[in-house]
Amino acid sequence: MIATDMLVDEAIRATVRSIALPRTIISVRIDEMSHLPMLIGSRHEAKVTVQAISVNTGEPIARGTFKTSIFLLDGDTADRDLAEKIADRISGEFRLDGQRRPTMATALFP
Repeated sequence: MIATDMLVDEAIRATVRSIALPRTIISVRIDEMSHLPMLIGSRHEAKVTVQAISVNTGEPIARGTFKTSIFLLDGDTADRDLAEKIADRISGEFRLDGQRRPTMATALFP
């Protein structure tokens, strides 16, 4: 899922904050992936773990897990579509412009 990595990196680079915060690394791990064929199309799911790790100490600061899924009529683009949904969720959680109070980012930066 290199596409997920590229999309998350792009979202992070687009985020700007006026107040400096402790430096962290965001680790994204796709724990499980599955697809369920249906009468028409298929459902694709992923369980994702995101960790914020301190650059200074290497210790985890926050951790969150979520599941996401998509329904597709044509499974040829399933990996890319699921990667986009994962990246959107992560970039939404870590948006630092104040438009949303996400759960994981709130744990990191109260």
